[in-house]
Amino acid sequence: MKGAAQIMFTRKVMAMLLLSTLLHLIGFVSPGWFFMTVKHVKLHVGIWYGVICDANACSSDTIGNLNQTYFKFKDLEPLSSVLSKYQVLAAIALAASLISILANIVHRRTNKKLRSMWAVGICIICIFLSGILGIVTSAHFANRLRYATNYLATLGEENPYSVPYSIVFTGLGGLVALIAYSIVAYNVAMDRDRKEITNVNEVYSLRQI
Repeated sequence: MKGAAQIMFTRKVMAMLLLSTLLHLIGFVSPGWFFMTVKHVKLHVGIWYGVICDANACSSDTIGNLNQTYFKFKDLEPLSSVLSKYQVLAAIALAASLISILANIVHRRTNKKLRSMWAVGICIICIFLSGILGIVTSAHFANRLRYATNYLATLGEENPYSVPYSIVFTGLGGLVALIAYSIVAYNVAMDRDRKEITNVNEVYSLRQI
Protein backbone atom coordinates (compact mmCIF):
# COMPACT_ATOMS: atom_id res chain seq x y z
CA MET A 1 0.00 0.00 0.00
CA LYS A 2 1.57 3.24 -1.11
CA GLY A 3 0.92 6.92 -1.61
CA ALA A 4 -2.66 8.18 -1.42
CA ALA A 5 -4.05 4.77 -0.46
CA GLN A 6 -1.71 4.58 2.55
CA ILE A 7 -2.65 8.08 3.67
CA MET A 8 -6.37 7.30 3.38
CA PHE A 9 -5.92 4.04 5.29
CA THR A 10 -4.03 5.67 8.19
CA ARG A 11 -6.68 8.42 8.38
CA LYS A 12 -9.46 5.85 8.63
CA VAL A 13 -7.58 3.98 11.35
CA MET A 14 -6.94 7.21 13.23
CA ALA A 15 -10.64 8.10 13.02
CA MET A 16 -11.57 4.72 14.50
CA LEU A 17 -8.99 5.09 17.28
CA LEU A 18 -10.28 8.57 18.14
CA LEU A 19 -13.86 7.27 18.22
CA SER A 20 -12.85 4.34 20.43
CA THR A 21 -10.97 6.62 22.81
CA LEU A 22 -13.92 9.02 23.03
CA LEU A 23 -16.28 6.17 23.89
CA HIS A 24 -13.85 4.85 26.51
CA LEU A 25 -13.50 8.35 27.98
CA ILE A 26 -17.26 8.88 28.23
CA GLY A 27 -17.66 5.56 30.02
CA PHE A 28 -14.68 6.34 32.23
CA VAL A 29 -15.88 9.70 33.58
CA SER A 30 -19.68 9.51 33.39
CA PRO A 31 -21.90 8.53 36.35
CA GLY A 32 -23.96 6.05 34.37
CA TRP A 33 -22.69 2.60 35.32
CA PHE A 34 -25.96 2.00 37.11
CA PHE A 35 -28.93 3.91 38.51
CA MET A 36 -30.99 3.34 41.62
CA THR A 37 -33.93 4.95 43.36
CA VAL A 38 -33.65 4.71 47.14
CA LYS A 39 -35.93 6.55 49.56
CA HIS A 40 -37.20 8.83 46.78
CA VAL A 41 -33.62 9.75 45.93
CA LYS A 42 -32.21 8.95 42.48
CA LEU A 43 -28.62 7.75 42.39
CA HIS A 44 -26.47 7.96 39.25
CA VAL A 45 -23.35 5.93 39.99
CA GLY A 46 -20.08 5.89 38.04
CA ILE A 47 -16.86 4.10 38.85
CA TRP A 48 -15.34 7.23 40.41
CA TYR A 49 -18.24 9.18 41.90
CA GLY A 50 -22.01 9.33 42.13
CA VAL A 51 -24.69 11.94 41.58
CA ILE A 52 -27.58 12.18 44.04
CA CYS A 53 -30.81 13.78 42.85
CA ASP A 54 -33.85 14.60 44.96
CA ALA A 55 -36.91 16.70 44.23
CA ASN A 56 -34.94 19.94 44.61
CA ALA A 57 -31.44 19.51 43.18
CA CYS A 58 -28.57 17.19 42.27
CA SER A 59 -25.17 16.93 43.92
CA SER A 60 -22.12 14.70 43.50
CA ASP A 61 -20.55 12.57 46.21
CA THR A 62 -17.73 10.06 46.63
CA ILE A 63 -18.21 6.33 46.22
CA GLY A 64 -17.19 5.85 49.85
CA ASN A 65 -19.98 8.09 51.13
CA LEU A 66 -22.53 6.48 48.82
CA ASN A 67 -21.46 3.08 50.06
CA GLN A 68 -22.00 4.05 53.70
CA THR A 69 -25.38 5.67 53.07
CA TYR A 70 -27.14 3.60 50.43
CA PHE A 71 -25.36 0.26 49.89
CA LYS A 72 -25.30 -1.60 53.18
CA PHE A 73 -26.20 -5.12 52.06
CA LYS A 74 -25.06 -7.98 54.27
CA ASP A 75 -24.24 -10.52 51.54
CA LEU A 76 -22.92 -8.13 48.88
CA GLU A 77 -19.35 -6.92 48.52
CA PRO A 78 -18.97 -3.21 49.42
CA LEU A 79 -19.53 -0.92 46.45
CA SER A 80 -16.16 0.81 46.83
CA SER A 81 -14.39 -2.56 46.70
CA VAL A 82 -16.35 -3.68 43.64
CA LEU A 83 -15.74 -0.48 41.70
CA SER A 84 -12.00 -0.38 42.43
CA LYS A 85 -11.54 -3.37 40.10
CA TYR A 86 -13.36 -1.65 37.26
CA GLN A 87 -11.46 1.57 37.87
CA VAL A 88 -8.22 -0.28 37.14
CA LEU A 89 -9.58 -2.10 34.08
CA ALA A 90 -11.19 1.00 32.58
CA ALA A 91 -8.07 3.09 33.25
CA ILE A 92 -5.82 0.57 31.47
CA ALA A 93 -8.25 0.37 28.54
CA LEU A 94 -8.32 4.16 28.18
CA ALA A 95 -4.53 4.47 28.55
CA ALA A 96 -3.97 1.77 25.92
CA SER A 97 -6.33 3.59 23.57
CA LEU A 98 -4.43 6.86 24.01
CA ILE A 99 -1.07 5.13 23.49
CA SER A 100 -2.34 3.55 20.27
CA ILE A 101 -3.16 7.02 18.95
CA LEU A 102 0.31 8.32 19.82
CA ALA A 103 1.93 5.26 18.21
CA ASN A 104 -0.13 5.79 15.07
CA ILE A 105 1.01 9.43 14.89
CA VAL A 106 4.66 8.35 15.29
CA HIS A 107 4.22 5.80 12.52
CA ARG A 108 2.76 8.40 10.17
CA ARG A 109 5.39 11.05 10.79
CA THR A 110 8.64 9.11 11.11
CA ASN A 111 10.93 8.35 8.20
CA LYS A 112 12.99 5.76 10.06
CA LYS A 113 11.96 2.20 9.22
CA LEU A 114 12.85 0.66 12.58
CA ARG A 115 11.04 3.31 14.57
CA SER A 116 8.02 2.96 12.28
CA MET A 117 7.95 -0.80 12.80
CA TRP A 118 8.10 -0.38 16.57
CA ALA A 119 5.27 2.17 16.41
CA VAL A 120 3.09 -0.21 14.40
CA GLY A 121 3.76 -3.04 16.83
CA ILE A 122 2.93 -0.91 19.88
CA CYS A 123 -0.16 0.44 18.14
CA ILE A 124 -1.48 -3.05 17.35
CA ILE A 125 -0.85 -4.35 20.89
CA CYS A 126 -2.52 -1.33 22.50
CA ILE A 127 -5.53 -1.43 20.19
CA PHE A 128 -6.07 -5.09 21.01
CA LEU A 129 -5.63 -4.49 24.75
CA SER A 130 -8.04 -1.55 24.69
CA GLY A 131 -10.63 -3.57 22.80
CA ILE A 132 -10.46 -6.66 25.00
CA LEU A 133 -10.50 -4.71 28.27
CA GLY A 134 -13.36 -2.48 27.11
CA ILE A 135 -15.58 -5.45 26.32
CA VAL A 136 -14.50 -7.51 29.34
CA THR A 137 -15.04 -4.59 31.73
CA SER A 138 -18.53 -3.78 30.46
CA ALA A 139 -19.62 -7.43 30.23
CA HIS A 140 -18.30 -8.30 33.69
CA PHE A 141 -19.92 -5.27 35.29
CA ALA A 142 -23.23 -6.07 33.60
CA ASN A 143 -22.97 -9.56 35.08
CA ARG A 144 -22.39 -8.06 38.54
CA LEU A 145 -25.56 -6.00 38.10
CA ARG A 146 -27.43 -9.18 37.20
CA TYR A 147 -26.12 -10.85 40.34
CA ALA A 148 -27.16 -7.88 42.50
CA THR A 149 -30.60 -7.89 40.89
CA ASN A 150 -31.07 -11.57 41.65
CA TYR A 151 -29.92 -11.00 45.22
CA LEU A 152 -32.45 -8.23 45.75
CA ALA A 153 -35.14 -10.47 44.25
CA THR A 154 -34.46 -13.05 46.98
CA LEU A 155 -35.17 -10.32 49.52
CA GLY A 156 -38.51 -9.61 47.87
CA GLU A 157 -37.40 -6.24 46.51
CA GLU A 158 -37.97 -4.97 42.99
CA ASN A 159 -35.09 -4.43 40.55
CA PRO A 160 -33.95 -0.82 41.17
CA TYR A 161 -31.51 -0.66 38.26
CA SER A 162 -32.07 0.98 34.89
CA VAL A 163 -30.12 1.20 31.61
CA PRO A 164 -26.39 1.74 32.39
CA TYR A 165 -25.25 3.93 29.49
CA SER A 166 -21.64 4.10 30.70
CA ILE A 167 -21.34 0.33 30.32
CA VAL A 168 -22.69 0.64 26.77
CA PHE A 169 -20.17 3.34 25.86
CA THR A 170 -17.28 1.34 27.33
CA GLY A 171 -18.35 -1.80 25.48
CA LEU A 172 -18.76 0.08 22.20
CA GLY A 173 -15.31 1.61 22.68
CA GLY A 174 -13.88 -1.87 23.02
CA LEU A 175 -15.80 -3.11 19.96
CA VAL A 176 -14.58 -0.25 17.76
CA ALA A 177 -11.01 -0.90 18.96
CA LEU A 178 -11.24 -4.59 18.03
CA ILE A 179 -12.56 -3.70 14.58
CA ALA A 180 -9.64 -1.31 14.13
CA TYR A 181 -7.27 -4.02 15.35
CA SER A 182 -8.63 -6.50 12.80
CA ILE A 183 -8.21 -4.00 9.97
CA VAL A 184 -4.67 -3.00 10.97
CA ALA A 185 -3.54 -6.58 11.61
CA TYR A 186 -4.94 -7.70 8.25
CA ASN A 187 -3.23 -4.83 6.46
CA VAL A 188 0.12 -5.59 8.12
CA ALA A 189 -0.19 -9.27 7.17
CA MET A 190 -1.04 -8.39 3.56
CA ASP A 191 1.92 -5.99 3.32
CA ARG A 192 4.23 -8.70 4.65
CA ASP A 193 2.92 -11.21 2.10
CA ARG A 194 3.35 -8.71 -0.72
CA LYS A 195 6.95 -8.06 0.33
CA GLU A 196 7.69 -11.78 0.47
CA ILE A 197 6.26 -12.27 -3.02
CA THR A 198 8.32 -9.34 -4.29
CA ASN A 199 11.49 -10.78 -2.75
CA VAL A 200 10.82 -14.20 -4.30
CA ASN A 201 10.26 -12.60 -7.70
CA GLU A 202 13.49 -10.63 -7.39
CA VAL A 203 15.46 -13.75 -6.50
CA TYR A 204 13.90 -15.62 -9.41
CA SER A 205 14.73 -12.76 -11.79
CA LEU A 206 18.36 -12.74 -10.63
CA ARG A 207 18.67 -16.46 -11.26
CA GLN A 208 17.42 -15.98 -14.80
CA ILE A 209 20.23 -13.56 -15.60
